[in-house]
Amino acid sequence: MRPLVLVLAIVVVAATVILAVQNLATVSVYFVVWQIEASLAAFLLLTLAAGFLASFLLSMPTVIQKNWKIANHKQRIVQLEKESNEMIETISAQRKRIEYLEKSFQQEIESTKSIEPKQKQ
Repeated sequence: MRPLVLVLAIVVVAATVILAVQNLATVSVYFVVWQIEASLAAFLLLTLAAGFLASFLLSMPTVIQKNWKIANHKQRIVQLEKESNEMIETISAQRKRIEYLEKSFQQEIESTKSIEPKQKQ
C-alpha cells in the first residue's frame, strides 16, 4: 500500500510541475465580489490543493471511526485473553485437584481391600 501511495504522489507532483510550466498565462478569476489575477497554474494548483484538503477533511470521520473501533477491538481482545488465561488456570487447578482426589480415593480403596480379607477370616 505504501509504495502505491508513493508512486501516486510522485505522479501527481510531476503532473503538477508540468502543468505549472505549461500554463504561465495570467488569468482573471471572478468570485462573488472579488476579482483576482494570477497565473493559470496558480489557480489550478490552488484548486488541486483545495480538493486534496476537502477529501482529507471528508475522510477524517471515517478514519476516526475505524481507529475507535480498532481500539475497542484491541481492548476486547486483551479482556478475552485475560479471561482465557484465568479459565486455563482454573482448569489446571481443577485437574490437579482431580488427580489428588483420584490418588486419595485409590489409596482409600487399597487400604480398604487390605483390611477386608482380614475381617472375613
